[in-house]
Amino acid sequence: RILVEGVETIEHQRLMQQYGIHQLQGYYLGRPAAPDQLQTLNVVPFDILKSRIC
Repeated sequence: RILVEGVETIEHQRLMQQYGIHQLQGYYLGRPAAPDQLQTLNVVPFDILKSRIC
């Protein structure tokens, strides 16, 4: 498995998907969060997150 870090634009995401890489992380997919915000992030419906990555 390959995880690509530093995905900052839709173009980065699409390029990685063309290479067959689907494990991505970076500012485009989610900004860093403070510890007190993590509880809120854990309850975001998956469909909302999926819309950013698919």
